[in-house]
Amino acid sequence: MSRIYDGKLLWHLGLKRASDKAFRGSVTGIAGESGSGKTTLARIMSGLLQPSTGYVAFDGIRVDTLNKAAERRLRRQLRYVHQDPAAALDPRLVVLDEPSAGLDLLVRASLLTLLDDLRARLGLTHVIVTHDFSVVDALRDEVAVTYRGRVVEHGATREVLDRPAHPYTRELMASLPRLDGPRVIDAIALRVRDDISGWSPTACAFLSRCPMALQVCAAARPRQERRRDRATACWNQTPE
Repeated sequence: MSRIYDGKLLWHLGLKRASDKAFRGSVTGIAGESGSGKTTLARIMSGLLQPSTGYVAFDGIRVDTLNKAAERRLRRQLRYVHQDPAAALDPRLVVLDEPSAGLDLLVRASLLTLLDDLRARLGLTHVIVTHDFSVVDALRDEVAVTYRGRVVEHGATREVLDRPAHPYTRELMASLPRLDGPRVIDAIALRVRDDISGWSPTACAFLSRCPMALQVCAAARPRQERRRDRATACWNQTPE
């Protein structure tokens, strides 16, 4: 599934059909830095944007095939909550875009507790878009890490955060402050690589920032490879 605007690829989802689902009652996070495509993916999931290729299905029904009456019924079951929160009346799937933005630690913790209580009592499914990994850490189910409009790692939250396999996820985790002080990312992880030649439009999107890049990374974009309870798009991923 992809989204193209004005000739530019904004989003490409390269997951197999079995792995890009949000199951009822689950909480899935979409994480990544600003501009990584999180909100674009969330808006496509909510039906606010139409994908250029591929489709979104809700309860097994393709959203793009609905007539006006069916679309109105869907809207009652699916809500997109913007960064400036809007009311949602009795939905089943709630997509929240940066729900903790601008909140202090106590209010953020209260909000996450409230969301989890609502999910448990009402059987809601939550998809939470965030660049705040303290929010991701509180999610009990799954997280998808995005980079330049692609999901680079997707799996159980604890597995992804505790044992990141993709170098971008490792970079994000290494940048988080620790109790014993901030952990600084190695300079090689942030500088532009000049030792990998032959870049092409089909190259891995993370090539220029990756400390683990191989020559194959410049020649071909890696596809999702599923190992146990996660999928990672990397030619040189960290073994579990």
